[in-house]
Amino acid sequence: EKRAEAAARTGDAFGSIQLYRDVAERWHYRGEGAMAEDVARRAEELWRQMPQGDEALSAGLVVVRMRNQMPGQSGDALTAVLADRVRLLQA
Repeated sequence: EKRAEAAARTGDAFGSIQLYRDVAERWHYRGEGAMAEDVARRAEELWRQMPQGDEALSAGLVVVRMRNQMPGQSGDALTAVLADRVRLLQA
């Protein structure tokens, strides 16, 4: 998580999102759902702050993959990121 935070501070949003995804997946596989959700939420928030463009679209794929594994309560998080990615594609 520290590396993801450092990447975000240095302006590497895409790298940070990838690192957050990796951390969230590890928490998820260890059965730590609340920890995984917290980290996944941070990756998702960072993605939504990215300016529109190819990098945001690529980061969106990372977030969708992550949310496919950790869809949030009742699948709400997955539904939201899919809708946001569609909006990016249409922009």
